[in-house]
Amino acid sequence: MVDTLGEKQEIEQARKIMQNSLNMATDKISLDEIKQAKEQGLINQGELIEFVKNKRQQEMKSSREKSQKTTDSHSQKQS
Repeated sequence: MVDTLGEKQEIEQARKIMQNSLNMATDKISLDEIKQAKEQGLINQGELIEFVKNKRQQEMKSSREKSQKTTDSHSQKQS
């Protein structure tokens, strides 16, 4: 018997669940709170950097989505 992580679909589903969980947590925690956690020794520098990186990526994605919605809205009004 060969040990595997699972079928490709199962692995992809697990990845999506993990990403969604990370996004929800990142959305709920402010930068000030995460910096405070670092100061209290609850997380290390690498975890702080990873959090800030993910937070910025989420902000950029949200900004792009809002911009796209605005562009789509203007396009529909002109039609």
